[in-house]
Amino acid sequence: MPVMRVHMPVQKALFNAVTQRFSNQSSAIRDYLKQFPGCAESTARSRFNNTIAIEYEHGMRIAAHYGLHDLHIWPEGWPETHFLIETSSMEPDIDAYLHMLNDDLLRVRRTEEAKIYLTIHEMPLFLLKKYRMLAAFLLYYTFVIDCRLPKLKNVAFGTTFLSHPSIQKWLDNCRDALHNYQLIEGVEYWSPFMFNHILAKLRAADRIGSFENNSYYTQIQNDVHSLIGDMENMTAAGQKLIGPEKQGAAVRIFNHDGLLNDTSMVVQSRAIHLAYVEHGLLNLHRYCSKFADQYLNRIESHSDLCSELGRRPHSTTRFFDQLKRNVDMQCSV
Repeated sequence: MPVMRVHMPVQKALFNAVTQRFSNQSSAIRDYLKQFPGCAESTARSRFNNTIAIEYEHGMRIAAHYGLHDLHIWPEGWPETHFLIETSSMEPDIDAYLHMLNDDLLRVRRTEEAKIYLTIHEMPLFLLKKYRMLAAFLLYYTFVIDCRLPKLKNVAFGTTFLSHPSIQKWLDNCRDALHNYQLIEGVEYWSPFMFNHILAKLRAADRIGSFENNSYYTQIQNDVHSLIGDMENMTAAGQKLIGPEKQGAAVRIFNHDGLLNDTSMVVQSRAIHLAYVEHGLLNLHRYCSKFADQYLNRIESHSDLCSELGRRPHSTTRFFDQLKRNVDMQCSV
């Protein structure tokens, strides 16, 4: 995997923030050399002057040491917009995406007045902590059928794919991101059509003989039905679900009834403003600052058109009845 380096404008802001904690740059460099021994003074000065790029991991260590939790740090190649799926080699970008997502969520957890606004057009991995096979199928469709990664060519969905080290690592990291998400207060917008896409992909994969055996196809359908039960429990509790006996942060849930046509996550706190806008699994934009605020305004402008679930029993019953009918219809096709 190629070394990730800090985006240069971000590196400049990082070292400027460190310098401001001291009387001058020379004092800051002396302290930096004490904290990070093994670096030559000339190299340190070049880093402070933004003529030598630092590695992303080192940038994160600097920010953590000097308490710069509010500074947005991202690797080079990650400006405010980035399409993961258009790169020639997806795996390094997936690692970078997960690293950044986890870092963003951890930083948000440490800040005041943190909240996540999630709109769901197509079912995201955030809901899949308990359903590893369901999450793995979304990866399979993206990697094998959609992108046709050479290293997974002609691999069926079954034991070989599920035990592949890269897939295991990706699912583990996504589970960690989900845990952080579940501990942050949120507002979510769901749709009764939110499972249509994955069930269409499931049928397509079955038509072309992608499953090692039919039991995987049946298990994924069963997982979708079980997940709906978890969603009902989450709505009734008004809290995100971490496990059978443990609830996460408070959440309000609305039915957008298909009016919001993408899956997005807007992260807001007193110090952090971020937006992840997903156009399909691993095909997304990441935005900072003003655009994130504008995107949140767009989401909230639909609130009057959306019925709140949980607090309104009639709306809740109608939503889940429609969701189940859609799933049953898709499964019977």
